[in-house]
Amino acid sequence: MKKIAMGRPIVRNFSLWTFVWLLTLVLMPGISIVAEGAWKPMDSGTPCHLYGAWGSSDSDVFAVGEHGAIPHYDGFSWSAMNSGTTNPFRKFSLVSGLWEEYIYGSGVYLNMENGEITFSNNIITGNSAEERADASISGTVYESNGDTPISGGGYVDIYNGDPCKFNYLGATPISASDGTYQFNTLPPGTYYLQTYAYEPYLTEWWASPNSMPLCGNAQPIVLASGDALTNMNFQLDPGAIITGTVFESDGTTPVADGGRIYAYSGDPCTSGLIQWGRINVDTGAYSINGLGTGEYYIQAQAYGDYLGVWWAEPKSALSCENAQAISVVAGNTLTGKDFQVAQKATLYVTSNGQCGQDPCYETIQLALEAAEDGSLIKVADGTYLETPNWKKAGTVTISGGWMNSFTKQNGLTEIYNPLSTGGGSLKLQPNVKVIAQ
Repeated sequence: MKKIAMGRPIVRNFSLWTFVWLLTLVLMPGISIVAEGAWKPMDSGTPCHLYGAWGSSDSDVFAVGEHGAIPHYDGFSWSAMNSGTTNPFRKFSLVSGLWEEYIYGSGVYLNMENGEITFSNNIITGNSAEERADASISGTVYESNGDTPISGGGYVDIYNGDPCKFNYLGATPISASDGTYQFNTLPPGTYYLQTYAYEPYLTEWWASPNSMPLCGNAQPIVLASGDALTNMNFQLDPGAIITGTVFESDGTTPVADGGRIYAYSGDPCTSGLIQWGRINVDTGAYSINGLGTGEYYIQAQAYGDYLGVWWAEPKSALSCENAQAISVVAGNTLTGKDFQVAQKATLYVTSNGQCGQDPCYETIQLALEAAEDGSLIKVADGTYLETPNWKKAGTVTISGGWMNSFTKQNGLTEIYNPLSTGGGSLKLQPNVKVIAQ
């Protein structure tokens, strides 16, 4: 099952709860990230990737994702629901009335009325919903000449609001055979469109007469009820490709669980994400497509107990300050940009210092003194009367509530004094509770 990390609602507005969500997008079933603080990983009830969420209360929450997946949360656990479609869901959006939700990317409604939940592929009548979700946008994604459809397929993403902010609504596929795309059953509004092609084309925004690579040059598409806008075409310029392999620290063994590669332009410690790619789960190979001419910094984040690293020669760097730029020219492919990732050092703590794991410590402080930047400290459940102090630079994560065998988290680790740092930072996972005396 895919994992979903869930937090508590933070805003209440118009009798609807607005949630902050952390949705884990992973390649392998059962892999998840664990958020800090009040977040915790949960089985979502579906093996599909999840892309959006909506809830009427903290015990009535829906998530949406691939293949028509709609798991429901009842306040205790998630369970799968049958939406009646295998189309991908990208986001909930209020269409009309308090309890009618339209799911972008599929033309499917989730109708909640008098406590009953139903799904419909038809326009919901009443409350002007019929008037508000019957518009469409279609077109073709061409190469830069404006005549040759792109090959390989991809997606067209749809946004509303400022295109330079993440006002993402959903996506529709680009046909691999003829480059066409279509959005159906859209409510009236102002939209922006952006391409993501699988082949090495730049990611560009819709504009007339030519597509534009920068969000600031995107042009709005205004839809009224009943509009059917056609020939909203793209003209994509060729992009550069960076390829390589993500190895373990020995430089020869590919990582086994996949992951992601991120490309940044400008200062790698402050600039925004430009593009991303996937690490192959079988070979460790990766490819980032659609980059414009320029310099990029790329980061590898392999799934599992690996540290995130930046590309550098002759060895990958842990810190963004030590990342090295890669220069590319649009239309060219740059190969051999490999990474060497190190596993997070894992240390174990039990109150008697007997873990069955190595290295094992009888206090959290002793483990912190042995830890390095990026280490993970797993602490057995129980009470610890100490004042841990992380004195080094870098970040250490403390995970608590473990059985003494360290095969399962089934309890709580309580630390009865505040933690302190001397230049670095400590991250506490949900099964760790600090009780300041």
